[in-house]
Amino acid sequence: MPIALRPGTTRSYVLERERGGQSPTTFHLRTLTLQEEYDCLAMLDEVGVSESLRMRKMIDHVVSVGLVKWDGWMYDDGQPVEVAPAEAASLLSGDDRAELAIAIRRTEPAQVEKSGS
Repeated sequence: MPIALRPGTTRSYVLERERGGQSPTTFHLRTLTLQEEYDCLAMLDEVGVSESLRMRKMIDHVVSVGLVKWDGWMYDDGQPVEVAPAEAASLLSGDDRAELAIAIRRTEPAQVEKSGS
């Protein structure tokens, strides 16, 4: 289990598929607290639920608490995405949610943008 060096720190992240593009979306992600990490583990240990459903629930949880804001995220019609961060996960593909969840749970200090309060 990754342990955040400084829980609540934020960093910018661009999805791999958008890197090098003309106007990629920049997601601002915060590291999880120790309690949020434990919540993830509890979801993975849930009895009576299939492994794939447990993983999806955990990924959705990580993104809903770790996605803080974004810059340049647009709907297909060019309108900016303006929803609460906790609701944004439902607008992302499963692959994008999984990639963001991995990025949120990483604790590489070089990626830290600013400290949270």
